Amino acid sequence: MPVEDRNRKVVLQLEKYFKNVPFFREMLKLIDQEFVMRAYKVMFVKEHARGETVFNYGDKGNLFYVILKGTVEVIAPLEIELEMDEKMLMIYLWEN
Repeated sequence: MPVEDRNRKVVLQLEKYFKNVPFFREMLKLIDQEFVMRAYKVMFVKEHARGETVFNYGDKGNLFYVILKGTVEVIAPLEIELEMDEKMLMIYLWEN
C-alpha cells in the first residue's frame, strides 16, 4: 500500500505488532511519538513463502526486516576473503 494511502487502521496494526516485541516496546518509550507515527506510515508488511530467499549474502541493503511470524535461516560464510590491490591497502593503512 502506498504511503499516501495509509490510514489510521494500518498505522494502528503496525503499532500493535511493535508493542508486542520487547526490544521495540522499550525503544518506543524513548522515542518521540510523532516520529514513531511517521515511521509507521512508511513501513510495510511483506509476506514471504516458505523457502523463499529474501536476500543474498553480499547484497546491498536498503531495508530493515522484522520477523512478525515464523522463522528465518541465515546462511553466511565462516570466513570472508578480502582482496585489496596495493592502492587500497595503502589507503586502508593510512586511514587506520
